[in-house]
Amino acid sequence: MKTTLKVRKRDNSLVEYDAEKICIVLRKAMSETKLGINEDQIKLITDNVTAYFKDRDVVSVDEIQDAIENELMNERKDVAKQYIIYRNTRDIERGKAPKYSFFDDVFLAKYKHQPSPLAELGNFVFYRTYSRYLPELRRREYWWETC
Repeated sequence: MKTTLKVRKRDNSLVEYDAEKICIVLRKAMSETKLGINEDQIKLITDNVTAYFKDRDVVSVDEIQDAIENELMNERKDVAKQYIIYRNTRDIERGKAPKYSFFDDVFLAKYKHQPSPLAELGNFVFYRTYSRYLPELRRREYWWETC
């Protein structure tokens, strides 16, 4: 008799496989595309991913994510792009050590999208001299981050 499929999470704990979580992720990725959400494709992709692991007892989160990417590349490349971008962003966030911050996100939200008060020459000097390069984000600091 086959036991139920278990998923090994990143913290090494085991949980039961839940195909609905794949459906949720696919809906989110599809909602970011021009064609939008297609429930038939979601069911097809979820069933195919589940079938990948039918003979296994334990599977890792990364193996499931790789299977989702493979299926998306076959079915909807536009959704695959959104999924890969999201996955990469989450991997970067997970890899970061927690940073001490003087200000919380609620306070910073008021300033995040404000333009720099510097003129053109001031912006040049700021980015050349004061703005640090953030390798995990592959960009230089914005004005509000430096402040």
